[in-house]
Amino acid sequence: MLYFGTLLGKMHGLDIQTGTIRWTFNTDGYNHHHAGYFPSEDNIVKNDFYASLSWPEGYIKALHDLGAVFSKPSISKNLLVFSSTDGSVYCLRQ
Repeated sequence: MLYFGTLLGKMHGLDIQTGTIRWTFNTDGYNHHHAGYFPSEDNIVKNDFYASLSWPEGYIKALHDLGAVFSKPSISKNLLVFSSTDGSVYCLRQ
């Protein structure tokens, strides 16, 4: 498995043999603020999304709100640990 986070506030587990995303975990920031940036679950942005990102503060606010994952996940035995911009450290068990 390959584990990677996104700026949308998600952590994915990718099967490196098939290239298929096997699972996705949403950060609390994503779960709480998703509707403010995306009209549906398919992550297609609202019409005014890019206008709000045209100034640096809007971009930083979106990354913070959605719980963007910049950290490299740490793996030990059956635990995966990572942090996000929503201020949380997540520990996922297999």
